[in-house]
Amino acid sequence: MNRKFLYIMLVCLAAIAASCSSKTEKAKTGREALTIALTPTIDCLPFYVAQKTGIDTSFGYALNLQTYSSRSDCDTALIHGMAHAIMTDSIRANDIRNRLVTLASAADTIPLTAADSLQFSYHDNIKIFFFTNSKSRLKRPSQLADKMIAIDRGSVEMLIAQQLLDSLKISDKAFLVQMQNLRTRNEMLSAGSMDAVALTEPQAAVARSQRHNLIYTADAYRGKSLGCLLSASRHAAIRDIYNAAVDSINKHGIHRYDTIIASCMDIPVQCLPLMSKQKLYKLK
Repeated sequence: MNRKFLYIMLVCLAAIAASCSSKTEKAKTGREALTIALTPTIDCLPFYVAQKTGIDTSFGYALNLQTYSSRSDCDTALIHGMAHAIMTDSIRANDIRNRLVTLASAADTIPLTAADSLQFSYHDNIKIFFFTNSKSRLKRPSQLADKMIAIDRGSVEMLIAQQLLDSLKISDKAFLVQMQNLRTRNEMLSAGSMDAVALTEPQAAVARSQRHNLIYTADAYRGKSLGCLLSASRHAAIRDIYNAAVDSINKHGIHRYDTIIASCMDIPVQCLPLMSKQKLYKLK
């Protein structure tokens, strides 16, 4: 059995399983299951809160949340019909649409989400923090010449990092190293294996708990929002559930949901008071 055939079979089985899960949930409860692919990042918190507090059922749906270690895994879930929607960033969202157009034109046999079915809602709930090791002499962005920075090269992090480096006009270029898993970035930062890493909340709170040096923060790219909800179906319902959960979080304060953050995002609860003060914003 060649590897491509095996991959096609696995994708087909995963897509069938996702479809069956939705139908089973509807048969049991009368509510349609909405599968959302997420990463353990603060922009995804409203979906976790919606599921844990019953906000989703008040809209007549049941959220099926699938947590992945990287946004590229979420991309795959959406592209191959294993999720109704994903939380991603604005650069990845446009890249997914372009990839779907290319894949469809190649007439591949792998099942794909239709590019023209995609709907976008942008948000301001992603903030990117660049840290260096607490024992390092790197205290300022201008010292990044000839250093290694761990980022996701397929994301808005790449553009922000490149924009920062270009603005510094440093003599020796820095090296932007592909590392999608946020937990791994934190581990390599602590081990001194990377000179700098890009993190979002709540992983940034873990870095602060270890007293690593914060050298740069970005919450937009050229004045545009960093975050995006990308849906292949049920976009309005998914957006409304998210926005209702944002209202609840802002009403009660984000730290009321520390236990949800700790359990769903695998973050030590003692680190959470160190999260940057962050109001959550609704999807636009």
